[in-house]
Amino acid sequence: MHGCMVSTFLVCVVLAAGCSDPVCEDGDNDGFGPGCTRGADCDDEDPTRNVDCSGPPVDCAATPFVPGCPCLFGSRNECFDGPAEKAGVGQCSLGVQYCTQGRQWDRCVSAVLPAFETCNGLDDDCDGVSDNGVLSPCGGCDPSCVGGVWGEGDSPFETTGDEALALTERGELTLAYAESSSDTLWVTNTGDDTVSRIDTNGATEVARYDSGGSQPTRVAMDHLGDVWIANRAFEGQSVLTKIASSDERCVDRDGTGIDTSVGPTDVKPRGTDDCVIRSVRVGGPNAVARALAIDGFMGLDDRPGRVWVGLQNERRLLQLDAETGEELQSVSTPDFEPFDAAMDRWGVLWVIDRDGRLARVVDQGDRVDVRTFDVPQSCWQLDALAIDVEGRITLSGFYCDRVHLFDPRTERFQTVHDVVSSRGVAVDGSRSFTVLTQGELAVLSRDPFRLETIYPLSDGEFEARETVGVAVDGAGHVWAISTLGGLASGGLATRFDLSLGQITAQVPVGRLPYAAGDLTGLARAQLVAQEGVATHVFTGCTTGVPTRWQKLHAQWLPGAAARLSARVRHAASTTALTDAAFLDLGDLAEDGAPVDLSFPDGGAVEVELTLMAGSRLGAPRVARIGLQWDCGGLD
Repeated sequence: MHGCMVSTFLVCVVLAAGCSDPVCEDGDNDGFGPGCTRGADCDDEDPTRNVDCSGPPVDCAATPFVPGCPCLFGSRNECFDGPAEKAGVGQCSLGVQYCTQGRQWDRCVSAVLPAFETCNGLDDDCDGVSDNGVLSPCGGCDPSCVGGVWGEGDSPFETTGDEALALTERGELTLAYAESSSDTLWVTNTGDDTVSRIDTNGATEVARYDSGGSQPTRVAMDHLGDVWIANRAFEGQSVLTKIASSDERCVDRDGTGIDTSVGPTDVKPRGTDDCVIRSVRVGGPNAVARALAIDGFMGLDDRPGRVWVGLQNERRLLQLDAETGEELQSVSTPDFEPFDAAMDRWGVLWVIDRDGRLARVVDQGDRVDVRTFDVPQSCWQLDALAIDVEGRITLSGFYCDRVHLFDPRTERFQTVHDVVSSRGVAVDGSRSFTVLTQGELAVLSRDPFRLETIYPLSDGEFEARETVGVAVDGAGHVWAISTLGGLASGGLATRFDLSLGQITAQVPVGRLPYAAGDLTGLARAQLVAQEGVATHVFTGCTTGVPTRWQKLHAQWLPGAAARLSARVRHAASTTALTDAAFLDLGDLAEDGAPVDLSFPDGGAVEVELTLMAGSRLGAPRVARIGLQWDCGGLD
């Protein structure tokens, strides 16, 4: 017989001229099996297991691109064998894998994975920071700069002993913040110009107020707990209205006691509810007040902050006193129409327009700096944003069916696709939430940034429709606001318990609620301690020669109105430092300019840092302190 008879699960290897028996029995086409050059196969029915079968088989349905899993011949897939959150960060880049003739995914090739950080101006370990942990004490890569570093490696920042201090996720030294809880949800009913106040624990609407204007849409809470409402008033006059958070904050206008709403059917006529404290007209006709946020400014008399409102059609931002409503300044935003806004923990205002741009707004006191970033949208219309305690911004893409995560430190966007018609956004802990217009709640993780699950909001007594807003209450429950689905063509607020994965309450509200912003006041929880002190001792050279102390280098980021000051002291030994007097170096420069030191050679130096915040938001973040010295010995 001429040729070889080979079964469908055998590979014929011709060892010499003529016909020989098959010697490689490979039932799953992974190159392993009896007689195969790659070796024996411990599981000849699973191409993902060959040498090691100690673990469970790979679930190709759950992880379809694992090498060995079935595929369509000729297909290619972008891949990354490292941690998913590092793909595309720094030097890390995606690789590619191909579907082999055996209709199995091959290994990932050409991917650049995280490496040890070297001082080269690049982010080798792909954590979003270049040269972290390997910079010289001077902050650069100059090998002639010798000394010690506090805040990295074997000398990280610590917060032991001072409750005013905290660490960021990057290990930076900052001031502690106190999280408060909220048991109130505020829903703006655009269709009837009212505001619903809901007790989130009892899931009951306890009051409904006239909004003081037309078409209310945005909510922000100041640092005394009072709520500001932006009435957009298409074709009319935009109005901001302030509503008290408690009876103690209400104003008894006629001396007969507090007269205020006590339920959804008890809407007092405009100007008569004692808990509707103030209404302020903003902008000209058809200015359309949209974006709304409150900063942490206190002033000398412990003020509740300053209100920032974006006038969409006038392309500008207004800053108002949150106590009096007085306009403090106007900031022009040419070619940028403010649509939604949020304030981060560091005192920076972030604003979106609908055309796919994100603006960073920093009040420097004598000026306001505005910088814009292009969001990677493939089509029109951003809808909302929310900010976590590390300052990362989640944005919803609406028509583009996308959700984005922006890290201001790396200026990098990550995108989750196919989140269909995403609208309002909220954050809590390590998760982001967005609601989908079709009545669904999407849950996303932020590290790595990916879609975890989508829950329907139609399992309760009412069916949520046209879902537009979302918030998290003090108990960690997620609230979704739907334009339709309530009583008599009214809207609906749906409480969802993530631990149970189900709806636990539904509260009918007013007509056509279009609620956005800080609906539960959790953004105001980002309060920082006003001052904190940290110290570190540098012992200098270890070569047996006297240390020549040269310069102090500080790498830090100021928040709004934040300061960082330093004192240093020197002694012949570490034990003698407690008796030495400190030398005040004053406030350290924001640009990291070094400070010259003038101490005798040898001994030890103690550095004391004082972190100070000038508002409820805006703590400094200290990345590292370098002390430069010389170990060259005597001249």
